[in-house]
Amino acid sequence: MAFSETILPAGDGATWEYEVRDSSTPAAPPAALTVRINGTEQIGDKELLKFETVAEDVVTKTELMSVDERGLHCHQRAGADGKATILEPPQTTVPWPLKVGATWQVNDHVAGGGTQQFAVTGEEDVAVPAGTFRAFRLHYDQPWPISTATDRWFVPGTGIVKDVTTTRGPTGRLLSRATTVLKKFSVAPRRADDTPPSITIEAGSKDASPQPAAAAPPASKPAILLEVTGERDGTPQTEFKSDARQIFVRWSGVNLPVGAILRVTWIAEDVGDLAPANFVIDEMETELETAEFGARFTLSRPTDGWAAGKYRVEVSLAEEVLQKLNVTIID
Repeated sequence: MAFSETILPAGDGATWEYEVRDSSTPAAPPAALTVRINGTEQIGDKELLKFETVAEDVVTKTELMSVDERGLHCHQRAGADGKATILEPPQTTVPWPLKVGATWQVNDHVAGGGTQQFAVTGEEDVAVPAGTFRAFRLHYDQPWPISTATDRWFVPGTGIVKDVTTTRGPTGRLLSRATTVLKKFSVAPRRADDTPPSITIEAGSKDASPQPAAAAPPASKPAILLEVTGERDGTPQTEFKSDARQIFVRWSGVNLPVGAILRVTWIAEDVGDLAPANFVIDEMETELETAEFGARFTLSRPTDGWAAGKYRVEVSLAEEVLQKLNVTIID
């Protein structure tokens, strides 16, 4: 395996397929987003990988990247209009080796841009439609010109599997929270005629052989036990202080349809003027591997603490809510 492949699959034709949900429009279907490596391009004496981001069949961003023993770096970036910006020095997207506690800083080269403060805040399990991964959690804040905070889960050898970006207005009001999760990625080379590769490797699958169809739902109705706690293995509770460091959501179920996607959603039901009613804060999707299955969902306290108010957690299958639990946060 080449050194670069310990960071992410860096061959021509590598493709990551994502779905994006915006909590400001919870009823809207997820948007599709694809990132692909489309060959290389020369800048000076450097041959750089050409990463393209595609939405609705339009290339919305092109980045020329290099991979070396110090990590993944962006040398040039262009938007949908094709206008390119040379990044000098190159921006470090992912440092290497990754380790919890590492920090780095990136200056935005766009006029009026700010400075992004990056940190590796932890290493944890994360479940997305492509599978369950052990990932490094990367966090960055950009306080100006508009407050943006991003948590990004990066898996060495795979790439970014989840991204949650929160945007707030000048007064701290929550404007939007976009959640991007990996559905699948392909490492098969692209053919000259640009037809889709014949082998698609599902992230998290054991091999590239055809997978059996999901089993039919069991005759008995699925049943879910849903609990919320203040400690990883703590006693269930439904009331928390606004300074609670973490809130743990755990669920287990029986009679579940194998192969289906179960979604756990954390919703701000009523937090006054800080967010619209029933605002989706975060969610986790898990592919059900067995008819009896369970998982844990960890929520970390925002920088300025939890907003006091009414919340709820919902567990759903195919848009049907199977179980929900009301939670209150007090000052």
